[in-house]
Amino acid sequence: MSITSAGQVARQGTRSRTAVCLLVPMTLLFAHFMHGSDALVQTAWAGLAVCLSLGGILLMRPASDIPPAALGMFLILGLFVTAGFVGNWHQARTEVTQLAIAILVWTSGAMLARSRTLLLNTWTALSASLAIYAAIALFSYPISAAGAENHDHIEHAYRLSFTFNSPNIFASLMGLGVIISVTHIAYLMRTRVASGIPLLARLNYLPREGMVSIVALFLCGSCLVLSLSRAAILLTLGFFAFTAVAEVFVRRTSETVLLKKYRYRIIGALVVSFGLVLLAVLTFGDFGARAGNLGADGAGRWSLLSEYWAAWQKHPVFGHGLGSFNRINESITTMDNAALLVLLGAAHNVVLQWLLQVGLAGLAAMALVQLYLHRQIIIGACQGTYRTRSYVARMTLAASVFLFLHNMIDFPLEVPSVMWTYAFLLGLACGMAGEVGSSRARKR
Repeated sequence: MSITSAGQVARQGTRSRTAVCLLVPMTLLFAHFMHGSDALVQTAWAGLAVCLSLGGILLMRPASDIPPAALGMFLILGLFVTAGFVGNWHQARTEVTQLAIAILVWTSGAMLARSRTLLLNTWTALSASLAIYAAIALFSYPISAAGAENHDHIEHAYRLSFTFNSPNIFASLMGLGVIISVTHIAYLMRTRVASGIPLLARLNYLPREGMVSIVALFLCGSCLVLSLSRAAILLTLGFFAFTAVAEVFVRRTSETVLLKKYRYRIIGALVVSFGLVLLAVLTFGDFGARAGNLGADGAGRWSLLSEYWAAWQKHPVFGHGLGSFNRINESITTMDNAALLVLLGAAHNVVLQWLLQVGLAGLAAMALVQLYLHRQIIIGACQGTYRTRSYVARMTLAASVFLFLHNMIDFPLEVPSVMWTYAFLLGLACGMAGEVGSSRARKR
């Protein structure tokens, strides 16, 4: 083979690897545009795209890279379906399909993470896909706001929700975008830019993928603010504060002598800054108005929890079956609670909503899967010698905490595209942990 032919083959291989890294992020992007792919037809199209994406990944990676945990998760799901624990199939088929797609998305992420190059390209592609979604959402905001004002004659600010029916769901996705892009920028600053130069000067040396994440951070952060979601904004601010404090404590290079000397002053300044930003968020304009409604909103959410808690106690072990939530909602609606149940239409607590549908047995199965996955992720986060692995694991842990806390008062993980994005992050973190673990075993 000539040198020219070898070069052409190498370029084709590079283009193929780049295309593979785009497959799942672009599928997730289209799922976001399809109102989260909540309907059966939309779920079916998303499932087909995920299967094709996984097929493309299999062409680039050996079949031995398929993690055994994927088979275990399919076995658990299959057991619940065959045993009838998910309820009536006609009612549960959409939710079962969405959970199966989540496992496939997780598997895709775990396989991509086996290769460091594919992992980093996928990380950039995921940031880029969220930046594209946020950019189109920002472009649509003035038109949507004008239409809402003309139709409803509202005087308060229009809450951006774009393709989702709820601004809080949209805010949850944008919060994930902020976490993904910030962690990516921090990783590149630490590993791809020379140390010992001022921070602003470092930005000039960021590679192109870093610029993608900076754009994603700006766009997703802007959309998050326009959503006026109190929980998502406060949790994202908490992520920023925790990340800044952790960087002060964790950094160990020679350039941080000054940071070590004044670290407590720096942390104090960060805490004061966080408090001032929090005060501004809670008192400025519509943020302040929504903060003033916390008491009424809290009472409403408590009433919801009481209604659904009572409904769960009728079938505590196996629940009412997947896909049964709307039927349950209708059955417990009365003249007294109709304003809450019909208007909100969700338990606003993902654990309670899961209990309602699959009971304690389903919750135990989900908890076991999450504990297994997060054990791998925590191992990766604690081993700083593998920098890429450590940053991806920290990013996923931050996403887990963000989504768990937000889902205690809302339902983002009930929306398929958000759930699949989270599953993809879990796959990226677990796949890399598995790769490092297997390499250690080979060394032994």
